[in-house]
Amino acid sequence: MLGHQKQYGALKNDLKVGSLAHTYLFSGPKGIGKFTLAKEFAREILGLAKENLLESNIDISIVCDNGDSLKIEEIKKVCASAVLSIQEKYKIILIKNIERLTNEAANAFKNFRRAESKSNFYFNNQ
Repeated sequence: MLGHQKQYGALKNDLKVGSLAHTYLFSGPKGIGKFTLAKEFAREILGLAKENLLESNIDISIVCDNGDSLKIEEIKKVCASAVLSIQEKYKIILIKNIERLTNEAANAFKNFRRAESKSNFYFNNQ
């Protein structure tokens, strides 16, 4: 992780000592590698090799805005997939550009986070 060694080291330490937070927010200017850092940390949590595609892993859901706002239907869909049977110890949801959630989608995601177990992790970046 070029340029994020300190942050990545702190995240890996959280994993090592077993003090993972339920939600992580990666914030900063566009294009500095926030989403890349979140994906690498997700790999660490699940013990995946770098060559493993995150997009094909059943325990990782990735939500991208594609230049539009993120609607409630998209959030409900990803939240529903998060409660399905879990192969790994954890279920991870990565949301790119979380600031583009509509109010309804943000409320649905907030309610889901409150209701779900601590085995789910959410990596949001803005």
